[in-house]
Amino acid sequence: MKYQDSHEILSKIMKKVFEKTNTVGAIIISGSEKNIYCEKSFGNVHTTSQSPVTNSTYFDIQSISKVVATVSLLEEFLHLGLMNLNDRVQKYLPEFHKNEIANIKVLDLVLHQSGISDEDFCKDYYTSEELWHEMFQAPIRFMTGSSVEYTDVGYRLLGLCLERVGGANLDTLSKRHVWQRIGMLNTTYDISQISKDCIAGFGESWGVVDDAQDRLLAKPLGCDGVFTTGTDLVIFCRHWLSRLKNDAFFLKLKQNNAGKLNNEWSFYESLGVGRKLFGWEQHDYNQSYIGGLKSEMTLEKAGGAGAFICIRPEKQDFFIYLTNHGRPDPFTMESWNQLVSNLRVREIALQVMKP
Repeated sequence: MKYQDSHEILSKIMKKVFEKTNTVGAIIISGSEKNIYCEKSFGNVHTTSQSPVTNSTYFDIQSISKVVATVSLLEEFLHLGLMNLNDRVQKYLPEFHKNEIANIKVLDLVLHQSGISDEDFCKDYYTSEELWHEMFQAPIRFMTGSSVEYTDVGYRLLGLCLERVGGANLDTLSKRHVWQRIGMLNTTYDISQISKDCIAGFGESWGVVDDAQDRLLAKPLGCDGVFTTGTDLVIFCRHWLSRLKNDAFFLKLKQNNAGKLNNEWSFYESLGVGRKLFGWEQHDYNQSYIGGLKSEMTLEKAGGAGAFICIRPEKQDFFIYLTNHGRPDPFTMESWNQLVSNLRVREIALQVMKP
């Protein structure tokens, strides 16, 4: 079956997705550096809107922000000699001074091996100052570098390091050093001036980042908060494919890894404690969002509100699937596994990616 002839099948799949989930709008794109294999939009931007989803619709990509903004900006700062992966976080955040966390390095935050756990930040906070103070005094769950645990808190601290070095907020720095340079002109943390009819959202999380702590902190963060379009994510994926053709960059990327694979893990467990590679995830076939289409070096990243991107360096192609599903509440192992399954990510990938 040719990719351009798959619309009827994708429409049937998306009909099932819309029936079984909160999703009412989505975009699916696959392609290579030079070609687009599939580019389809479905549904509307919100349950209360008749505005259709298009390639220009802004989506809240949640944790995909970690690679679209944070590690992409970090890579540029490393190239400019402004930072080093072995620098202690304390160099940029002197507030980060407790003995047990004083030796945490930038690389430890990148690879989720700092020992900081989001589990220690589950209570309600009333001010951003209170939450930042708690993050600066974060307890350590395990010896730094000895294990992996996915942490938004670690990436908030990493984002703040980048802001201290760059002298501006993450939105300004990402636009200046990354997005504008490669042509991502519709990617931003600030959607305050964008019409809601141009933004995909769910429930009350429409036109705002879909995370209560992110909203409380009320600033661009290293963990979440980027809004972007399908068109801009194509540019981003192609940029990474181009970079990964560079042997030196590819080798450096592979060297900056932590964690391991386990084919018995669920989607959630693989995301939380599995193999990390410079901000990206690498999964076993059983946990890969694209399943059996996964190659040895496939890079994957998911956003908690129902967004997925995958890059296959060996195949030189990519897959993008964005929805307005919204974050599961509560966000648990069961709810995330159910979200991935109900959104039929693998089934869609099989229709639009090369074998």
